[in-house]
Amino acid sequence: MTPEERKRFLDYATSIERVKNYGWYWGPISGEMAEKLLEAEPCGSFIVRDSSDEHYIFSITFKVNGIVRHVRIEHDQGNFSFGPMQKYRSNTIVDFIESAVEHSRSGQFLFFLHQLSNDNPLEEPAVPVRVQLLNPISRYRQVQSLQHNCRFTILKHVRRDQIKQLPLPDYLLSYLDTPYYYSEELANLQESMKRAKDRKEEDRRRKACLRTEQMALVTRMLINRTDAERRPQIGQLPTEGLLSGISSKSNTNSRNHRQ
Repeated sequence: MTPEERKRFLDYATSIERVKNYGWYWGPISGEMAEKLLEAEPCGSFIVRDSSDEHYIFSITFKVNGIVRHVRIEHDQGNFSFGPMQKYRSNTIVDFIESAVEHSRSGQFLFFLHQLSNDNPLEEPAVPVRVQLLNPISRYRQVQSLQHNCRFTILKHVRRDQIKQLPLPDYLLSYLDTPYYYSEELANLQESMKRAKDRKEEDRRRKACLRTEQMALVTRMLINRTDAERRPQIGQLPTEGLLSGISSKSNTNSRNHRQ
């Protein structure tokens, strides 16, 4: 590695490390959790997070036209950008985001996002939507506890694969080893989402059991109905002819006995 290449690499590493100090960066959270964070926020709100695609470093989750969307941030030839959009490019992620917000707040848009019409998504052509990043959602909007701040500081200086080498009790090591260490809000949100998911699964199982019971009841009713149709009813038996035959046979037997 030449001195110039080494300098570029160090500048790049420094820019990546620098992003951790900004509230709009939420670290390694899932797209589902990012959507939950923005669910109640106004249009133009956004956060930056680690991309779930290993070919990318960062993704932006933002809200536009009442819908939360995701876009990967590309890094090519030392610059961050929204794909082929040459107008908005910066060699650090922080400068790139700050420039995007500045342009958006001046009334400009960053790129078009094609979205199907909500009225008839199967037939209507794609409608281009102008994307603006106006309102960064900060993880500092809530006061964090002292223990959280200590964990965040430790994890800024210790690699995740080296956590277990720290001379700490097991319960502290477990507290440090969490993917949601950028904000305590994420831990609460994760627990809330887990409870909602468990309730949904319980409702699904309850409905499945109810459907099974209903099918069993219908099956028993059909079986009983079929059995009833196969057995002749009492009122339908030929009782008059049957009794006449029995009476004639009885009289014949009596005559034979007298003879």
